[in-house]
Amino acid sequence: MNYEAQIAELTMQNAQLKRELDQLRKLIFGAKKERFVTENVTPGQLSLF
Repeated sequence: MNYEAQIAELTMQNAQLKRELDQLRKLIFGAKKERFVTENVTPGQLSLF
């Protein structure tokens, strides 16, 4: 594999990971109505946050 093909592949992977990170940030830090908040908390289950 030559360097140009490897650079192109890594650039595409980097862009995909950035999009995924943006989506996850919106889920965690987005507006309250857009956040992922679980309503069903099992008694005795510890919170991760």
